[in-house]
Amino acid sequence: MSTIIPYKVVYSSSYDDGYIAKDLENQVCDSSSKGWQSARFCVYPQEIVLMLNKTARIKKVQILSHHCNIASKIEIFVGSPSNFDRNSIENMLSACKFNRLGYVIMSSNKDSDFKARELKSVHVTADCLLVKFIIHEHYVNQLNIYNQVSIIGINIIGEIIEDESLNTKYKKKDFMQSEHIQNTTDFLITQGFNKVDTDVIHRHQVTHSPDFLKNSSSVILPSLNLIEKKDESLQSSKYPLQSTELPNIYKNNFIVSKSESSLEKKLNLNNFIHDVEIDADSCLPNLNEKEERESSTIIDVFGMNMAQKLFSKSWKHRLELVTKLRAEISSTDHSISVDEACAISSILFKILQDQVFVVFNEGLNLLKDFLLNIPHKSLGRGETSVVAEKLLSIILKRTGDSNSRLRVAISDAVIEISLFPVLKIIGTLPDIIVKLVKKKKNLSWRLLKSQLKIMEALIKSLGLNTSGGFSTEQVMSILTVSLEHPNNEVREASLSCFFEAYHYVKDIRSYLPPDNPSSRKNPLYNKIFDMLEKADESLEMKQTRFQAKHIQSKDFQLETIDTANKNKSNVILPSNCMNVKVLTKEAISQCSGAVKALSIGLEDEYISKMCVFCGNSENDLDIHYWKSCFMLKPCDICCQVVVEICGMNKHLVEACEDKKNYQTCGKCHLSVKCTDFRQHLEQCKDLLKSDQVVCPLCFCVVIDNEQNWIEHLKNLCPPNIFRLKVAK
Repeated sequence: MSTIIPYKVVYSSSYDDGYIAKDLENQVCDSSSKGWQSARFCVYPQEIVLMLNKTARIKKVQILSHHCNIASKIEIFVGSPSNFDRNSIENMLSACKFNRLGYVIMSSNKDSDFKARELKSVHVTADCLLVKFIIHEHYVNQLNIYNQVSIIGINIIGEIIEDESLNTKYKKKDFMQSEHIQNTTDFLITQGFNKVDTDVIHRHQVTHSPDFLKNSSSVILPSLNLIEKKDESLQSSKYPLQSTELPNIYKNNFIVSKSESSLEKKLNLNNFIHDVEIDADSCLPNLNEKEERESSTIIDVFGMNMAQKLFSKSWKHRLELVTKLRAEISSTDHSISVDEACAISSILFKILQDQVFVVFNEGLNLLKDFLLNIPHKSLGRGETSVVAEKLLSIILKRTGDSNSRLRVAISDAVIEISLFPVLKIIGTLPDIIVKLVKKKKNLSWRLLKSQLKIMEALIKSLGLNTSGGFSTEQVMSILTVSLEHPNNEVREASLSCFFEAYHYVKDIRSYLPPDNPSSRKNPLYNKIFDMLEKADESLEMKQTRFQAKHIQSKDFQLETIDTANKNKSNVILPSNCMNVKVLTKEAISQCSGAVKALSIGLEDEYISKMCVFCGNSENDLDIHYWKSCFMLKPCDICCQVVVEICGMNKHLVEACEDKKNYQTCGKCHLSVKCTDFRQHLEQCKDLLKSDQVVCPLCFCVVIDNEQNWIEHLKNLCPPNIFRLKVAK
């Protein structure tokens, strides 16, 4: 019976103070459990090795992750050392060969605001004594400031394997005896087949000999004459029976043919191995009445073979059908007729409901080709809209499927189809989405979330209140319901869609309740109102900057005119100044004063948000210094200190907490650990110039001035570029 197997932690690559790996041995995961936590700013991947009390057959591994220090991936390995010695664990680990079972991907835990802990259960089957976990890099979040990973608990469930000495008598195999039995069995089988074949051939020869026919006729005919006489006596009796027609059994050839047929059947029983070539089309199923009625248009246009492939249970036949149709549609010399359009729509109605992803994905491509080449002029606008609505509603309903790959494929296809000219003419896509959401009261959250994401993407591509796009009423009729949905993912998707629509139409704010204290008691509306205020502020800031640039250009034009009046000479003016007739000095001074006041205000605000090291502007400079500034980097030893990368060598020797353990190289001016200093001197050969230094990250030579440091750290230093990508 499967139980929790006790273990000991024999190795961990690093640990934080108070969070040693030995805490995992308790195997009690409650609110007070600390578990194991890696060291601050550790090197990835981290490793933990567990040794079971006895060799066991593990069936399940449970891993309880931390709520914020979450690893992105955990790999599981098992091993059984050949030379088992608990006293020399290091030798045992180095000699043991581990086999990789697989890996587990952990969730980033953003959906629960880092309040929940994820438990992963992995079902495996392996006999082992050692279990090794390789823990990869962490997810970046605001709570994990030291770039650590943590595991609260690990449970290993399985069965302990008994001592092999107790089961040796069951595991021994007598190979000689088994080989003898197998040979005897094969000999008996072949002898039996040979005897059956000889008996059948002998009977066949006997029945075809002339002596047998003479003897059989001399024996059988007298008995048949007696039967005929008895039959006549019965017919002449007092109470005659009803006459029945008997088969003509008096002919000798009937008896022989009967024996021949029986012998042929027996002969054919042994000839059961045949080489048969089967045509692929001959395997197609026959259609029943219902299927023939449904595929009547397909049979008339494309033939019975295509209809049989459509209703075939083999997905390869259905895929072959769709591929062939795509090739015909995409050919340049082929235009779709009205009959072909009706037949293809019938095929798509069936294919777009297929459960095999390969067939469905090819059906999506066929749908795109069909809508691009649909003869909407011949069909008419009404018929085209009916066909498009019928097909698009099928794929939009499938966005609630649990298969994420299928949902992504449908979303990409719908966004691409929305830009087709036919869809813009008939404008049915927004109506289909609105009908689908309003039709069902208890709509699944996954389907509603997918529809909101599609609607957001369509608003970006088509806009609001445009031809072929959504109207404000359609969008808000969905958002007012989805904003109050019980599922958090649906609410987040509706918020994103709401602010995307707010960029186009400001009047959608009227659909919300008024911004007053009673409305702000609702956390959702409080969040919406705060985000709307930030959006308005950023928009005002952009408009102010645009006005400043516009006024500065006007100021330049006025100065040009003023100098022209003073010099009384011909000056070439900009095109937008040609309409100016009379400009006084007072107007010029007033305009220039307004420009200076506005530019000073904007400059002060811009400078307050500008990083003095890299020149970029950020709203929150503290976070910028720690994570996104390419000129700064936290010291790996001090942890709480952010240092300029160009001054890192000086910091390690003069200001760092561990400055006693560092020493400056006289050749390259690089700060090196005292333990590695001798090895560094042997490798360091080039004597640098006075204006050259070595980058502490990539160890490349850089000319020591601000411009070269900015160019190197921003574009030429691979470790620094990788660090910034990870931080983002």
